[in-house]
Amino acid sequence: MSELAARGHVTQGTMTGMINKLVNKGYVKRMRGTKDRRVVKVRLTAKGRRVDTIHEQHHMALIDKIAHALTKSEQRRMVTMIQKIAAVFE
Repeated sequence: MSELAARGHVTQGTMTGMINKLVNKGYVKRMRGTKDRRVVKVRLTAKGRRVDTIHEQHHMALIDKIAHALTKSEQRRMVTMIQKIAAVFE
């Protein structure tokens, strides 16, 4: 949970709550470490993988719509801005 929380820039408590909801909906499953039972690994279920694929396709379609609404110059500026924003989160 600590690794997921750090990646998501949220507290461990917040991440635990989010994972609990996803487990209850059948999107992810928890697995304990074999060597250290304190370690909890989280994996997508088949249902979770299907939803992840749909979600990714939705994002790609949205990006495509945005790109087609912009000129080539605007697209280049958008890419530059997104790269700068992403660098802040790294």
